[in-house]
Amino acid sequence: MNNLFDKFKKQRRPAPQEPEPTHERTIPPHIVACRVCGGKGETDGTVCPQCQGSGRVIVSHEVKTFVTAYVPETNQK
Repeated sequence: MNNLFDKFKKQRRPAPQEPEPTHERTIPPHIVACRVCGGKGETDGTVCPQCQGSGRVIVSHEVKTFVTAYVPETNQK
């Protein structure tokens, strides 16, 4: 008998989850100091392979930020 009732029971579906809101932004190319040589243009007496001796490199970034709702803590005494 249990098997008969199991066939007609409603199957519970998980509640659909809303995707977290995101903010995507691309920072345009800009010039920064080389991280390999620290902006000096050379490492250990040789020309820096990253910046070719200029001490500067051009970088661009893609930033993705997740935005979540603020939920205050309940500190009741």
